[in-house]
Amino acid sequence: MLFFATLWSLWLNRNELLFHGKGLNVAQLSDIVLLRVDWWARAKWPHSPMSVEDFLRNPDYWCRSLSEKDARVKEVWLAPPVGAVKFNTNGAVKGVLGLPV
Repeated sequence: MLFFATLWSLWLNRNELLFHGKGLNVAQLSDIVLLRVDWWARAKWPHSPMSVEDFLRNPDYWCRSLSEKDARVKEVWLAPPVGAVKFNTNGAVKGVLGLPV
């Protein structure tokens, strides 16, 4: 995420330079990159207690804890018992709930 935030920020800064004549401020650009990483991380993981500072200090722990938290429980298909009938559905519906179609 840091890589893409850096590229995006450089691209936007380049456009400001070309089309509006604004100069390059490296300190401001690095702050913008960190702010953008923070926004994107909060959008992807809204319930994470971690901050951008935590991520920058220890990115391996942050990514590992999020991937463990986001792990999905795997469902295993089991055949129905002999003599039973099983109906599989996908839950697709048409119309508004409670109203006839």
